[in-house]
Amino acid sequence: MGFYFKRDTEFDDLFRAAAKTHASEAGMTVGGFFALLKGIAAVESEYDPRSILHEPSHTTAGKPTDTDASRGLMQTTEEVARDRGWPKGKPYDGLFDPATSIEFGCREIIRYLKNPLVNVKPASLPTVRRVARPVMEQALSAYNMGYPRSILSTTEHLAKQYGYPFSYKTKPPEGWFFANQSYVNQVLSYRTMYDALERGDKTTAGKLREVIKKKGSTGKWA
Repeated sequence: MGFYFKRDTEFDDLFRAAAKTHASEAGMTVGGFFALLKGIAAVESEYDPRSILHEPSHTTAGKPTDTDASRGLMQTTEEVARDRGWPKGKPYDGLFDPATSIEFGCREIIRYLKNPLVNVKPASLPTVRRVARPVMEQALSAYNMGYPRSILSTTEHLAKQYGYPFSYKTKPPEGWFFANQSYVNQVLSYRTMYDALERGDKTTAGKLREVIKKKGSTGKWA
């Protein structure tokens, strides 16, 4: 993702209303949850409520379909929406509505904040637990991959790619990160900047904006 602020205040009223409703459930302050939601939207859709991404299908031999597409500000898929209470028979294009998208994004990230390992199969839990990261990072990593998949463990291929010794029997070295750590780092950077703005710290926010701009232009987020 590049550097994008053109629409970053357009939906603030909706993000703030959602934060007031769900912050306590997320175990965060209203300002902190507001900043997190905006950080997710910045990376997921660049604040484009009509954004749609046709994900590689996991049911149709790898061919992208509308069923696999993620939609809206918070990039919610049909299966996530169904799992989080989407009304039966209601068209999924309703996820393009900003308020609806934010609501379902809230439901999904809260689900992972409460239990980042909720989608991990029992047989994989011993390995996943060795890849210890802060709960926030685990939740964002899981949010990025969608339901019911999760990338809370790193594959042998990626371990070799980054030169790490791979073993299901040993603890990974310090500094181990998720395969989608770049996404996690981007969201956390935006969240920290928006949190500074919420606290009225424009100096810190300005510095973070420049860091984000530089990283966004180079793609070096991992």
